[in-house]
Order: sequence, then C-alpha cells, then structure tokens
Amino acid sequence: MISLIRLNLLLSVAISIEGIFLLKPESTIIAFVDKLLTLRCSTNSSYLLIFTYNTPSGNELNPQSKTEELPGGVTLISTTFLVTKELDTTNVTCSAAGTSYHSAATITTYTLPNGLSNIKVCQLDHFVFVSWDKIFAPKGINITYSISDNRGLQTVINNSSYSFFLNETSEINYYVSITVIGTAPAANQTDNSSITTLPYKLNGTVRLDLSYDKDNSSRVGTKWLLLFKVELHHLHPDQCIIDNETLKGASVMNCLSSSDSCINSTSVHYDEHNNEINSTNLLPAREKYNSTLCFNYLGTNIISQPVQTSKLLSCKNYSNIYCNRHS
Repeated sequence: MISLIRLNLLLSVAISIEGIFLLKPESTIIAFVDKLLTLRCSTNSSYLLIFTYNTPSGNELNPQSKTEELPGGVTLISTTFLVTKELDTTNVTCSAAGTSYHSAATITTYTLPNGLSNIKVCQLDHFVFVSWDKIFAPKGINITYSISDNRGLQTVINNSSYSFFLNETSEINYYVSITVIGTAPAANQTDNSSITTLPYKLNGTVRLDLSYDKDNSSRVGTKWLLLFKVELHHLHPDQCIIDNETLKGASVMNCLSSSDSCINSTSVHYDEHNNEINSTNLLPAREKYNSTLCFNYLGTNIISQPVQTSKLLSCKNYSNIYCNRHS
C-alpha cells in the first residue's frame, strides 16, 4: 500500500515507513498572506485520510476539503485554505485514520511590501541610475522587479537598481513604473505589489571633469607627485551616493600621449569637506600624460572627461579605452 502527500504538486524525496511511502515536501513552506494554498494527500489503500490543523490563536483557516477517486483505486483528498495574517507557523498534518502513519507540512507566511521606498535617480556622465532600498525576503521567497518607462524599457530584474545611457544636451521628462513581484515556488504562489511610479526631470549629460592641479605638483626624488580632483557640487547629494566605499577599486589612468603606455594610480579618495574626489599620482614625468578617472557605480563603469598634462598632441580616446579594459 502506498500513501502520498504533496504540496501543490511539488515533487520531493520519497521515504519508506513500514511499507508506506510518503512523498514529502520541504519541512517548511513559505506562502503569501491572503493567497489560497492547497495541500493534497492520497493513498491506494483502504485507509481514511484526514487533515488536521494547528494554527496560532486568532487566525481562522476556514479550510475547504475535497475527496476524489482516481484510477487504480487511489483516493485523493485535498484541502485549500487562506492564511489571513502573518504568522510564525501553521502546521497541517495528513493522517491515515486508526494508524500512526502521517506526514506534516509546516507553513510560514510572508507579506509582500506594498511598493518601493527610498527611490533615487542619479546622473553620472552619460548614465542615469535608478535605485531603491532592497527588499529582504525570507528564504523561499524570490523577489524581482518589473520595470516600464517612457523610453521603451520593458524588463524584469533581480537587482534593486538599473541604469541606462543618456546622450541628451537638454532637460527631458522621465517617467518609470516599477512593480515588485514575489514568488513562493514551494507554495506555487505569486504576489504583486502596488505599482510605484516616478516622474523625474533629467538634466541631460552630467559631466565629470578631472582637473590637474599644476601649481601644487611637487618633485619627489626623480618623480613627480601630481594632484587631480573631480568636483561633485553639481551632483544631487541625496540622489548620487559617492563616498570612499563607492570609490573602492577606483583609479586614475595616466597614459602617455605618444604610446600605449599607461600608469594606473589607485590613490583615490572622497573629500567630504570639499565634496570632491581627490587623487595623488606619482609619475616619472610631469607633463607627458593624459589622465582619466575610472570607477564603478552600481555595476557600471564611469569614466571622467580626460585631462591633458601633456604638451604633445594627445591620443584623446586612449585613456577611455584603457579604463574600459582594466576596470
């Protein structure tokens, strides 16, 4: 005789208990509040199968049960119920009446946040970054974000940010709608948040200009210590988060204008008092290089406008190419 229990047709590992085989789901199932959940239990023996419920006080499951006779003498019973509040656990057990044979499912519930919080729109160089606070869900709940904007973007992502290239010289109106999608695979459930909409006026391309402080450069032995900076006053401080954590891995590429030779300086830090990025570069010569700041912002390579310390005719694009190769 064979007894089977399964949650929403989820297949799992079969174990043997005195000749009765139970097909058991995960020991803990995550489900959404206010979504219907179905458990099924079947047997090809003459045993009467019964569902029992153990739920915290104050919550009414109001289960609806159904019995079906299937080919091969198999009897299938199912129970469908709605968990109406977020609980620690609800235990549902399928038992064969008059025996010690049973199988249980422990159900915990989760409420999907009703939209996004702390949305930021940051413009750096030719890129626009839209980010928000990440939604932390328990194990067993998958979170994705469905995005639709007025520039033709239609996508679903796992990360709590996205970016796009902007090559405009004037202000444009940007509009985006984002929906949080939660899935609970073990419970075969999907839930959506309300749509979060964001209208925003983009300012066109926001340049990052690297400047060379020629007057404060100094000689150190046989080399020159060159000082560079990028002022950030034109960035919105509540939208673009640039700090020393952001600048981990940042570098200034100093490339000879007459060859493919570049020197990479990783001495880059954020000056909070002056709201600028500073970099010190120890180079063999003072006025032979083209220099470019490179750093990663939310997974995208940001490259400043190059500054020329060289008196020679520069290879204008080389620093940018080098940054893309080595960031």
